[in-house]
Amino acid sequence: MTRIFISHSGKDGEFVDDLVELLRVHYLDTWYAKRDILAGRWEPEIYGALKTCDWFLVVLSPAAVDSEWVAKEVELAMAEKRLYDNGRIIPVLVRPCEWRRLHPRLFEFQLFDFTIDAEEAKSRLLATWQIERYTLPQVRVGDVFVPVYRIVGGNGKVRYEYPDGIVCNAPLAIFRLPPDIAQVKDTLVEKQLEEARRRGAVFENRPMVRLNQCSWGLREGDDQSWPLQLDVGLTDYFTMRATNVSISEKLPDGSSIEQKYAAPLDDLGNSQLANPLATNLSLVTSDRKIYITQRGLRVGWNPGGFAPAVSGTGNPTLDMENGTYNPFRTAQRETTEEATSPLVPDLAQITFFGLARTFKYRFPFLFGEVRLDITSKQLESQVPLDSWETRGLVAIPFTIEGVTDWISKRYRDVVGRRGLGPAVGTTLFSLLQSLLYEFPDDWQKVIAALQFKRR
Repeated sequence: MTRIFISHSGKDGEFVDDLVELLRVHYLDTWYAKRDILAGRWEPEIYGALKTCDWFLVVLSPAAVDSEWVAKEVELAMAEKRLYDNGRIIPVLVRPCEWRRLHPRLFEFQLFDFTIDAEEAKSRLLATWQIERYTLPQVRVGDVFVPVYRIVGGNGKVRYEYPDGIVCNAPLAIFRLPPDIAQVKDTLVEKQLEEARRRGAVFENRPMVRLNQCSWGLREGDDQSWPLQLDVGLTDYFTMRATNVSISEKLPDGSSIEQKYAAPLDDLGNSQLANPLATNLSLVTSDRKIYITQRGLRVGWNPGGFAPAVSGTGNPTLDMENGTYNPFRTAQRETTEEATSPLVPDLAQITFFGLARTFKYRFPFLFGEVRLDITSKQLESQVPLDSWETRGLVAIPFTIEGVTDWISKRYRDVVGRRGLGPAVGTTLFSLLQSLLYEFPDDWQKVIAALQFKRR
């Protein structure tokens, strides 16, 4: 992940917060003093960060020009040959000022002027990293942004329940890679396999259900959807690693996989990525605890990070019912494997709220929750079949205060340090969805609890 050092005056904190959000949702990592320096360690921390960051961005304003710290940081960055010689210094003007006073050679670098046209400047800034700015809205609740696009549902009302809520076909058609991705597939997979070997992580090929397309309609006169129709096919884990996970990789013609084959988030039909269909669900116990999980260190994706309590892709062999794929079976199997074994939840305990995709990697997933008829003590006494996948379930009181406190702390801890990746993003999204469906009449309280930027 590209990491950007942001030099700024504390008086420009509001602009910097918004800038970090823009970069983060486009999967650009940031380092800046407000959130990344421990008390008493300012100078060595700054020197160390400048040595490890890939880019240096300075926010220019009258306050920055008068800041001794900003001047020091600019001086250090200009002296860092790795940054200076490769043109990796980015001046961003947010208020008119005599910014050339900061350094006599700062004018050599392209200026991004937010004072003339901020929206155009944002797009040009992202183009520095060959990133096209997302146009579809991400999920926002208060000051929490989650890089997820809702395709259908997720409004606090629509529910898809077993057996008729979601209708799929038999996953017969095998997804075929475009020739130029097929040409580099083995190289991409081998690179990731080597990294997995280094970590001792599990990395093996397995069949997956692919989401080809979806359709739905609304009953006239109410908010409930007709059954969600999913057109599914076949793919596998290695194909997913060579497409969705490798979306920023370059093809032989110099374009990225994302540029050439991803298609817009809301266009599944023209996407030439593996697009494995996942189920992401929170667990709720009878004594009002909601659960997420912390991933194991041997998993191939997001090791050690937080994830929905139940998270896994459809298996075309194990999750069939009456000759067709059934995502409720995927949710049931994954719940048993990751949390409740030997207890198998009833299919009627599983509710999907809708279908979404993550921004960067374009992963499609059904989201919702599993309501268990057991207590938190009973759940935590179970021994998962796939215990290597998780470091343990994380219990949160299923109240507005309990869930928003967890989201607020986790979000502020992560943003500004190492970005908010898709696995963490789907975790926050799942918790927010459960709050919306549980407390629809108190949603303004949730929004208020997550407005913390200026506190």
